[in-house]
Amino acid sequence: MQYIIALTVIASYFAVSTPLRQPSLPEPQTFLRKQLAFTAGEFSALENGQIVVRLPKTTETREVAVFAIGRLDVPAEFFLKRMRDIVNFKKSDNVLQIGKFSDPPRLEDLASLTLDHAEVESMRRCRVNQCDFKMSASTIERFR
Repeated sequence: MQYIIALTVIASYFAVSTPLRQPSLPEPQTFLRKQLAFTAGEFSALENGQIVVRLPKTTETREVAVFAIGRLDVPAEFFLKRMRDIVNFKKSDNVLQIGKFSDPPRLEDLASLTLDHAEVESMRRCRVNQCDFKMSASTIERFR
């Protein structure tokens, strides 16, 4: 999930802040060509206001990553202001809980986090390479 969000954030930033045909700033085109094998037709589709969607390969066979990019007709400042307020930016029916960690993180940052019994049981049953949660091997062992 973090992988998907990161790709979307990167793509959205480039789509808002940099015109695709500006020769002095090739970073978006370079990224899209190298990482996602974008074609000239896909760059043309973006210029024409279409959304381009790709399914990048992942190293984990149980994961699916989705990358989508489209041009936004808003000033970069408008988009970046909302992106920096990630808690409100991500609020939706699809995001069950969201919060922001302090710098440095504190235990109180998790005060509003709730886990139901089934989620706790699912974490307890996690094994390395057999877990529905993204946790390191040491974290999995701690929950067991």
